[in-house]
Parts: sequence; structure tokens; C-alpha cells
Amino acid sequence: AINIAQRLPWFGTLKFDEQASLWDAAGRRAVVEAARIEMLTETRAEYVELQFLDAEARLVGEDRALLEHYSELSLARYASGVGIDQAVIKIQTEITRTDTRLLEIATRRASVVARLNARRDRPQTTPLIVSRIPPPPAIVLDAEDLRRRALESRPEMVATRAAVEAASLRVERSKKAYSPSIVVGLTSGYVSRRSDEAGRVNPPENNGQDIFGLSGGVTVPLWKKSLEAGVEEGVQTQLAAEEGRREIAASIDGELGDLVHRIPLLEEQISLYDTVLLVQARQSLESAESAYAAGVVGSLDLLDAERLLLQLRIATVRAKADLAIAFARLEGVVSGPVEVRS
Repeated sequence: AINIAQRLPWFGTLKFDEQASLWDAAGRRAVVEAARIEMLTETRAEYVELQFLDAEARLVGEDRALLEHYSELSLARYASGVGIDQAVIKIQTEITRTDTRLLEIATRRASVVARLNARRDRPQTTPLIVSRIPPPPAIVLDAEDLRRRALESRPEMVATRAAVEAASLRVERSKKAYSPSIVVGLTSGYVSRRSDEAGRVNPPENNGQDIFGLSGGVTVPLWKKSLEAGVEEGVQTQLAAEEGRREIAASIDGELGDLVHRIPLLEEQISLYDTVLLVQARQSLESAESAYAAGVVGSLDLLDAERLLLQLRIATVRAKADLAIAFARLEGVVSGPVEVRS
């Protein structure tokens, strides 16, 4: 005899399982998308840092060429008996410090290139084509609109919403465990024919006919405490998912609050550098060069003016790079492009 039985859950149980699994799949897809956006954002930031390092190296290289020119002037003045050897030594020392700075920039650049190649899954020595830092975009900063977009489209928020929905469905699924289950069975029995003398002489009715039958039953849950524990587990999972959603929302608010306030400050800083400080520093250096050529000031005054201009030029490029990085991170927060003013 062969008995086959199949247990059928109460109505709606499998539907809850299916829907919860679909929400799980949606949440996992969102997690993958979040990792992709984070990778893209960090790669953009690293690339801007590489642009800054190249710009810094160019500025320091130009400064070194200027120092070489000053060295030639100081040597000529010293040879003519006008200058002193201290000026020559001071300028040569600045040239050496500039060479050291170029080596430090090259070291930092090699680290950034290595990280970018690792992100691209390329050999560490693969060269990169690096453009100049583009002009800073005029970003439209509508904090409420950016927050709404971030809460709607951030993959992390999608993942937490999916986790909440899946947990809610599993709570309902756990409640279904209080309902009975239906058991349906099929019975098949093989019956051989009578082989004894009496059976052969007077065979019984349905002699040798196989038996087929259907069976049914109901299983009733008895261990109420285990069922209550399953429901409570689902409720706590749902609460944890909702708390995770609140944490992601608070994180988005923090990131947006920082970027929305920092970007205008960087824009004002760049404008101040370009329109005021750099103009004044260039005029100061030109005045110092004229005075040095006339023998009115010494090499220390000339170097001070030259150092100030270099610092301001590098600070300007640093601010532009910081603005580009902030722009990339802002697009990462809202998981999409940000509107810019034409």
C-alpha cells in the first residue's frame, strides 16, 4: 500500500509568503543600487581630488619657475656688488622646499590614482586622463524639494520601506498560524488474486481488484505560546525596520543640512578669492618686484608677496574642488541630478 498526503495551509497564508518574498527581493535590489550610488559618488569625489592635485602641482611648478627667475636676479645683483648672499641662499632654500612639495603632491596623487584604479578594477599603474576642474555650477538649493526627492528616491529609503512591508506581511502570516491546516491524502493498495483452493473454486467479489481512496483531515495548532512568540518576533522585526527608516531619514536630513549650508559659503569664498584677494595679491607681488628691481626692498619682502599669491591661488583651487565634491555628494544624497541655474 502507498499513502501520499499533502498539507495545505489556511487560505491566504501562501499569499502572505509570496508578497513578503517579493518585498525582500525589492529591498535587496535597493541595497545593490545604494552601493552603486555610493561607489559612484566616492569615485567622483576621488576624481575631483585628483584634479585638485594636478592643479596644485601646476601652480607649484609655475611658482618654482618664478623662484628660479628670482634666483637669477639675486645672483646678478650679488655679482654686481648690490645684493647679499643671504638673499641668494634664501631663494635657493625656497626652491628646495618647492621641490619637496612637488614630491609630496606626487605621492598623494599616486595614492588617489591607486584607489581609483581599484574602484575600476584596473591595474594600479593604469594611467588616468585628468581634466581641469570645471567652473562651479550655479546650483538651485531648494532644501524642501531636495529632501522630498531624497526621501522618495534614495535606495536606502526604498530598502527600509520594503523591510517594513515585508515585516508587516510576516506578522499577518504569523497570525495565520492560529488557523488549522487541511491535509489531503491519496491511498493506493495492491491486492493480489486468491490463490488458495477455495478462492479458485469460489472467488470472492472484486477478487484481485486494487484499492484506491482519498483521505482528508485537519491539523489544529495546540501550542499557543510558540504561536504568540512567532507573532511577537514579527512585530519586533517590523518595529526595527521602522526605526531603521527613521534613522535613514535623519541621516538624509543631516547630510542635506550640511551641504545646503556649505555650498553657498564655498561659492562666496570662491567669489571673494577671484574678485578681491587674488587681484590684491597680484598687485602686491608686482609692486614688490618693482621695488626689488629698484633696490628698495629685499628678497624677504619679495618672497613674502610671492608666497601669499601662491597660497591664495592654491586656496582658490581647493575651494573650487571642495565645491565640486559637495555638488557630487549632493547628487548622491538625492540619488539623481540637481537643478542648476542657466
